[in-house]
Amino acid sequence: MWFKRRSDASAAEQQDPGQPAVSVTQADGGTVVALTGDWTTSTVAATDHRLRELEVHPGARRMLVDLSGLGRLDTAGAWVIYRLTASLKRAGAEVDIAGASRDADIRVGAVRGAAARPGEPAPARRGRLELALLGATGKGVYGMLGDAKLGLHILGATIRGAQLKLGRGHAINPAAIVNQVDRMGIGAIPVVLLMSAIVGAIIAQQGAFQLRFFGAEIFVVDLVGILVLRELGVLMTAIMLAGRSGSAITAEIGSMKMREEVDALTVIGLNPVGVLVFPRLVALLIALPCLTILADLAALVGAMAVAWSYSGIPPEAFLDRLQAGPRLNTSHAGPDQAPLPYPLPPRPRPGQGLGDGLGRAGDLRGDRRRRHVRHVLRGDRLLRRAMADGDATQERPATAPATPPAGRGGEPIISVRDVTVGFGDKLVLENLSLDIYPGEILGFVGASGSGKSVLLRTILGLNRKRGGTIRLFGVDVDKASEAERMQIDMRMGVLFQHGALFSSLTVRENIQVPMREYLDLPRKLMDELAVLKLELVGLDADTAGKMPHQLSGGMIKRAALARALALDPDVVFLDEPTSGLDPIGASEFDELVAKLRETMGLTVYMVTHDLDSLFSVCDRIAVLGQKRVLVQGTIEDMLASEEPWVKSYFRGKRARQIARDEPAGA
Repeated sequence: MWFKRRSDASAAEQQDPGQPAVSVTQADGGTVVALTGDWTTSTVAATDHRLRELEVHPGARRMLVDLSGLGRLDTAGAWVIYRLTASLKRAGAEVDIAGASRDADIRVGAVRGAAARPGEPAPARRGRLELALLGATGKGVYGMLGDAKLGLHILGATIRGAQLKLGRGHAINPAAIVNQVDRMGIGAIPVVLLMSAIVGAIIAQQGAFQLRFFGAEIFVVDLVGILVLRELGVLMTAIMLAGRSGSAITAEIGSMKMREEVDALTVIGLNPVGVLVFPRLVALLIALPCLTILADLAALVGAMAVAWSYSGIPPEAFLDRLQAGPRLNTSHAGPDQAPLPYPLPPRPRPGQGLGDGLGRAGDLRGDRRRRHVRHVLRGDRLLRRAMADGDATQERPATAPATPPAGRGGEPIISVRDVTVGFGDKLVLENLSLDIYPGEILGFVGASGSGKSVLLRTILGLNRKRGGTIRLFGVDVDKASEAERMQIDMRMGVLFQHGALFSSLTVRENIQVPMREYLDLPRKLMDELAVLKLELVGLDADTAGKMPHQLSGGMIKRAALARALALDPDVVFLDEPTSGLDPIGASEFDELVAKLRETMGLTVYMVTHDLDSLFSVCDRIAVLGQKRVLVQGTIEDMLASEEPWVKSYFRGKRARQIARDEPAGA
């Protein structure tokens, strides 16, 4: 009865079976909503608007959601289906689902279970614009108060210079100050000299060009002398130090904060501000006047060279005019201002040279042509693969390829053949071969420093290999085009050992980074999917608004896993996922991995030392040793192996205890 009048309309809309489509038809019993095509993360945006209209205006009391025409379905597609049915039920409609496949039932059920978790914040209602502006202004003013207090704290701690334990405000460490003078002062000499010489040359050339119309080219010496010695020398030096050293200091202290080094200083009993900021401030106060003098000399030398080549003013005449033009107080004005950000210049005195002769001081505070020179530290693009041609190596005998595990036939999803990786003169991997098959959880183990993470990073394209081939999803990565490489990247997710969450982004924004990079999704849908990924990995929805430093170690692991699942990948790489977790947390993480494998159809490549993980969730295990894969197979194969390291690892006292406990816990 439900499908009596649906076929004609459905056939009219299904022009491209691969694209998601929504058809709404009336049947004798109510309204039929038929969903067809592939409903995945990369395609659901096309139908999201249509579904939201149905959620607001269902149009009937009885609704049937027909899933018989669905193709591929991932968690994003399952989410919009669940959202549709839940919204229709809240609107008072009777909703039935028909034609769902087993995979669709599993994915929609997983999404339903995750979305049913308590704690999801209600969406914020938009208020009036004027109230929002007033609220933002109030928050800004209140934030300025907090910033002022923090600034006073930093200033007080810096002046005090407490480099030893709190309460012992003495014993300044000269070695730290000298080290910072070397890094920020001496290290900045080349760029300061180069930029100052260029600026002096430009001023001389432009000034000479303009003064030539009045027959006063010789006054270009006065122009350069006053501008450089009074203003531009110290200004350019301060800007270059701020750009070069200031950003480096900020990055260094920020990374120390993320690595908990600042907390370690506090626990030891030291004032972090005094220890980290004070020597750098003293070094800047010492280095800035010295660099200003060098910048002045470089600018004058550059101007002298241009004046000689462009205006025919020889160096002797340039130096004579320089001594007769700018006075001694002009040359002192720049270095005297060096320790301060930008004080007002001293008043010009009579007979000061070009500034007084033209009736104006050499004050360039309003000059629009002031140049800000900044040294910007740039990183590589997010997750960009540094794939490069490997060095030519002579052929080596190939190792026998792995046989497919029992019950899992077909082509391997990842195939590594005779791969050799080294750093300098040291080979880490040599002629290594390994296959990973669809749907399995492979545990990759080995001694510390044997190269487990090196192989993982080589498969991801982060390390350069010297020989061999790596095929991902049947594509040789060395011969893949940019389009093929992008498709491969979208089908892989990575959980790094320490999470690698971006410290300046919230958890929600971290999860949305791959979505923004590869997809064109509405902002609201991305927010919903980010919360869904968090709930799938067992985190509450309010975690989305937190910063990485506000999370515990276990929460960081789960949030990073949520980011790895952002695009519903086919393969997930886990680098020591349970390291640093307590036994209960590690066991829960293992159960989570197994559950995600079943609900999302994942293939998992897990680098681990955790025997519990190897015994409980891994379908197959590969052991790395002697720069190659020594043994691979099931846990039973590991227990039966006579390889010395494998025997010690899997048949030791702890492994025997886990093996005895495993059947009871199974």
